[in-house]
Amino acid sequence: ALLVHLGTDLWRTKYCYDCLTFDDNLWDSILEQCKDAGINTIVLDVANGVEYATHPEIATKGAWTRKRVRAEVLRCNKLGISLIPKLNLATPHCIWLGEYSRMISTKQYYHVVNDLIKEVYELFDHPEYIHLGMDEEDAKHQKGRAYAVYRQKALLFHDLNFLLDCVADTGARPWIWSCPLFSYPELYKQY
Repeated sequence: ALLVHLGTDLWRTKYCYDCLTFDDNLWDSILEQCKDAGINTIVLDVANGVEYATHPEIATKGAWTRKRVRAEVLRCNKLGISLIPKLNLATPHCIWLGEYSRMISTKQYYHVVNDLIKEVYELFDHPEYIHLGMDEEDAKHQKGRAYAVYRQKALLFHDLNFLLDCVADTGARPWIWSCPLFSYPELYKQY
């Protein structure tokens, strides 16, 4: 499998862009090289690189249209490649959510992420998996930021279970990075 970033606003840094910086020629090359190498899965971190019907305010200028997403899914399928959507919902990587990145663990946040999960499931033609990110959910990865928020302990597991359930409700299997459990096992013993 290969991880490719479509949307780029995943980090709270000075490198956030006001338009999609995805290179279509490079994408074409990646697909051909994946096919030639026998790679059968690409995890596409979509972030704000898609014009979502449910929340069009999230998309960056030049984001892929819904029609383009569907065309790329079909194109990958013809090459024998499963295109798996990734919505990185970890707090250090969710600036792509725009104003919703400051609403973590609220009713509005839960509504928006549930909508997005359902939408990518349909857009990606009912993929086997939906990746949710969920890495680096700790104080260390918020250090030096003007706005710092992260989940921990019971709240982390509440939100994680909510997100996993949203994916499961679509029929897909949730996929996450597991680094918090390995990096800080003492924080999660009771869970």
